[in-house]
Amino acid sequence: MGTSLPTPPLVRPASRQTVNRFTALLALIVLVIIPGLLVVLLQRASHDIQLHLGDPIPQLTLRGLDSDSLSFSVFSGRRVALFFFNVTCERCQRELSNLDRLSSLFKDRVAIVAISLSDLRQTKDVLRSDKSTLTTLIDDREEARRAFGIEEVPALILVDGNQTVQQQHFGEESFETLRKNLTAFAGTGH
Repeated sequence: MGTSLPTPPLVRPASRQTVNRFTALLALIVLVIIPGLLVVLLQRASHDIQLHLGDPIPQLTLRGLDSDSLSFSVFSGRRVALFFFNVTCERCQRELSNLDRLSSLFKDRVAIVAISLSDLRQTKDVLRSDKSTLTTLIDDREEARRAFGIEEVPALILVDGNQTVQQQHFGEESFETLRKNLTAFAGTGH
């Protein structure tokens, strides 16, 4: 008589509970982990855009308060202080007021340009109440913020006549510090 072959073990179908756990785990991976990784990667990519000293500024065109567009190229050959702010930021409003006060002192040597990350209506309301005289551009789509790598406001970027970044200041600065920085940047003993 021949030997009998061993009977293969019975393969049991996965229980409904096991299938539900697997489906829940798969859903967690798809809905939470993958989007989370994408956010981290996108944030890291935005850090790579940060301009460094000596880098040329991006040539952008932004809308002014009167809805006319203004290109950064109009400042070619001039020293420019680009001030990024948000109208809901109290520190930004204090620094904006200080820059407005300093603008007459530096008007022939440094063009001070405010760049609002808020919408046009909000920006007009705040500037009207502050009686600001600064040239102000609207970056409500955050093109300039991304191109310059601005991650916090207030931010002040000092650009020379060749349109290259010379200095970057992040966070609120006092009136006296702003005056000293602009004086040194303008190259005078004011």
